Amino acid sequence: MNYFELKPSRQLLTVLIVAHGLALAVMFLVVLSLSVKTAAAVLILLSTYYYVRREVWRVAPDAIIALHLGAARTATITMADGSCWEGRVLNTSFVSAKLTIVNVRLLAKRGVRHVIVLSDTLAAEDFRHLRVLLRWRYGWRGKA
Repeated sequence: MNYFELKPSRQLLTVLIVAHGLALAVMFLVVLSLSVKTAAAVLILLSTYYYVRREVWRVAPDAIIALHLGAARTATITMADGSCWEGRVLNTSFVSAKLTIVNVRLLAKRGVRHVIVLSDTLAAEDFRHLRVLLRWRYGWRGKA
Protein backbone atom coordinates (compact mmCIF):
# COMPACT_ATOMS: atom_id res chain seq x y z
CA MET A 1 0.00 0.00 0.00
CA ASN A 2 1.29 3.47 -0.81
CA TYR A 3 -0.41 5.30 2.06
CA PHE A 4 1.84 6.56 4.85
CA GLU A 5 0.53 8.02 8.13
CA LEU A 6 3.20 10.23 9.64
CA LYS A 7 3.81 10.26 13.37
CA PRO A 8 5.80 12.71 15.53
CA SER A 9 9.58 12.51 15.19
CA ARG A 10 11.95 12.72 18.15
CA GLN A 11 14.91 12.98 15.80
CA LEU A 12 13.48 16.04 14.08
CA LEU A 13 12.62 17.57 17.47
CA THR A 14 16.25 17.18 18.51
CA VAL A 15 17.55 18.73 15.29
CA LEU A 16 15.17 21.70 15.50
CA ILE A 17 15.91 22.39 19.17
CA VAL A 18 19.69 22.20 18.65
CA ALA A 19 19.60 24.38 15.51
CA HIS A 20 17.40 27.04 17.09
CA GLY A 21 19.43 26.88 20.31
CA LEU A 22 22.62 27.51 18.35
CA ALA A 23 20.96 30.43 16.57
CA LEU A 24 20.02 31.91 19.96
CA ALA A 25 23.56 31.44 21.28
CA VAL A 26 25.08 33.11 18.23
CA MET A 27 22.57 35.94 18.49
CA PHE A 28 23.77 36.80 21.98
CA LEU A 29 27.45 36.59 20.98
CA VAL A 30 27.04 39.11 18.16
CA VAL A 31 27.62 42.75 19.02
CA LEU A 32 24.18 44.31 18.61
CA SER A 33 21.94 46.45 20.75
CA LEU A 34 19.89 44.71 23.41
CA SER A 35 16.63 45.57 21.66
CA VAL A 36 17.79 43.97 18.39
CA LYS A 37 18.99 40.87 20.26
CA THR A 38 15.69 40.63 22.11
CA ALA A 39 13.66 40.98 18.91
CA ALA A 40 15.80 38.36 17.16
CA ALA A 41 15.50 36.00 20.14
CA VAL A 42 11.71 36.34 20.10
CA LEU A 43 11.65 35.57 16.37
CA ILE A 44 13.86 32.51 16.86
CA LEU A 45 11.63 31.25 19.67
CA LEU A 46 8.51 31.79 17.54
CA SER A 47 10.17 29.89 14.70
CA THR A 48 10.94 27.02 17.08
CA TYR A 49 7.34 26.89 18.27
CA TYR A 50 5.93 27.05 14.72
CA TYR A 51 8.10 24.30 13.26
CA VAL A 52 7.83 22.00 16.27
CA ARG A 53 4.01 22.22 16.11
CA ARG A 54 3.92 21.79 12.33
CA GLU A 55 6.73 19.36 11.49
CA VAL A 56 7.32 17.45 14.73
CA TRP A 57 4.01 17.15 16.59
CA ARG A 58 1.95 17.61 13.40
CA VAL A 59 -0.88 19.42 15.22
CA ALA A 60 -0.93 22.74 13.35
CA PRO A 61 -3.83 22.97 10.86
CA ASP A 62 -1.39 23.07 7.91
CA ALA A 63 0.70 20.14 9.19
CA ILE A 64 0.99 17.16 6.86
CA ILE A 65 -0.21 14.03 8.65
CA ALA A 66 -0.38 11.55 5.76
CA LEU A 67 1.08 10.98 2.31
CA HIS A 68 -0.41 8.83 -0.43
CA LEU A 69 1.70 8.09 -3.49
CA GLY A 70 -0.22 7.24 -6.65
CA ALA A 71 0.74 6.25 -10.16
CA ALA A 72 2.87 8.43 -12.44
CA ARG A 73 4.42 10.50 -9.63
CA THR A 74 1.09 11.73 -8.27
CA ALA A 75 0.71 12.31 -4.56
CA THR A 76 -2.03 13.29 -2.14
CA ILE A 77 -1.15 14.94 1.15
CA THR A 78 -3.58 15.03 4.06
CA MET A 79 -3.43 17.96 6.44
CA ALA A 80 -4.22 18.01 10.16
CA ASP A 81 -7.34 20.09 9.47
CA GLY A 82 -8.71 17.23 7.34
CA SER A 83 -8.13 18.79 3.93
CA CYS A 84 -6.44 16.81 1.16
CA TRP A 85 -4.31 18.27 -1.62
CA GLU A 86 -3.26 16.52 -4.78
CA GLY A 87 0.05 17.17 -6.41
CA ARG A 88 3.03 15.81 -8.24
CA VAL A 89 6.25 14.47 -6.72
CA LEU A 90 9.17 16.57 -7.92
CA ASN A 91 12.62 15.36 -8.98
CA THR A 92 14.08 17.54 -6.22
CA SER A 93 12.90 15.05 -3.58
CA PHE A 94 15.68 13.58 -1.45
CA VAL A 95 16.11 9.98 -0.30
CA SER A 96 18.72 8.66 2.14
CA ALA A 97 18.96 5.95 4.78
CA LYS A 98 17.73 8.16 7.65
CA LEU A 99 15.96 11.07 5.94
CA THR A 100 13.53 11.39 3.06
CA ILE A 101 12.10 14.69 1.85
CA VAL A 102 9.26 14.39 -0.62
CA ASN A 103 8.71 17.64 -2.51
CA VAL A 104 5.13 17.87 -3.81
CA ARG A 105 3.97 20.58 -6.21
CA LEU A 106 0.30 21.14 -5.40
CA LEU A 107 -2.09 21.18 -8.36
CA ALA A 108 -4.94 23.28 -6.94
CA LYS A 109 -2.77 25.60 -4.88
CA ARG A 110 0.30 27.57 -5.73
CA GLY A 111 3.54 26.34 -4.28
CA VAL A 112 5.40 23.27 -3.13
CA ARG A 113 4.99 21.38 0.14
CA HIS A 114 7.88 19.44 1.62
CA VAL A 115 7.06 16.21 3.44
CA ILE A 116 9.88 15.59 5.93
CA VAL A 117 10.14 11.92 6.85
CA LEU A 118 12.83 10.72 9.23
CA SER A 119 13.40 7.08 10.09
CA ASP A 120 11.33 7.42 13.29
CA THR A 121 8.36 9.07 11.52
CA LEU A 122 7.17 5.76 10.06
CA ALA A 123 7.46 2.11 11.03
CA ALA A 124 10.74 0.66 9.75
CA GLU A 125 9.07 -1.36 6.99
CA ASP A 126 6.94 1.61 5.85
CA PHE A 127 10.01 3.87 5.74
CA ARG A 128 11.86 1.31 3.62
CA HIS A 129 8.82 0.97 1.34
CA LEU A 130 8.63 4.75 0.86
CA ARG A 131 12.32 4.93 -0.02
CA VAL A 132 12.02 2.05 -2.49
CA LEU A 133 8.96 3.65 -4.12
CA LEU A 134 10.71 6.97 -4.59
CA ARG A 135 13.92 5.44 -5.91
CA TRP A 136 12.70 2.68 -8.18
CA ARG A 137 9.02 2.81 -9.00
CA TYR A 138 8.93 6.54 -9.65
CA GLY A 139 12.30 6.48 -11.37
CA TRP A 140 14.02 8.87 -8.97
CA ARG A 141 17.62 7.89 -8.25
CA GLY A 142 18.62 10.12 -5.38
CA LYS A 143 21.59 9.74 -3.13
CA ALA A 144 22.20 6.48 -1.33
